[in-house]
Amino acid sequence: MTDEAVKDGYGQNVDPSNLHSVILSGGRKAFPFPVFYRDKLKDIAWTLGWELILKAIDGLDSKKARLSWLLSHHAYLPNQTMADLSGAGLATVERYRQPK
Repeated sequence: MTDEAVKDGYGQNVDPSNLHSVILSGGRKAFPFPVFYRDKLKDIAWTLGWELILKAIDGLDSKKARLSWLLSHHAYLPNQTMADLSGAGLATVERYRQPK
């Protein structure tokens, strides 16, 4: 998350391991992960372009095609969201995300 987004109160960067602080440990030891505050989600969600995403996947015939398109264009989405949008199972999404 950018410094401006943190300053404006949209969220913060955290280390999900709970072992390091992004501020104290720095980027080499901490694994920063952006967390948005719940009350700001409506202000952020429209920027994702859900209408365009839904329109694009509606035009694809198979689960595999939808998942491939999502992974190549919107890889930032969580696995469960990918599964919900594509119609593929969660295990399938996780398998496709594995480095080859």
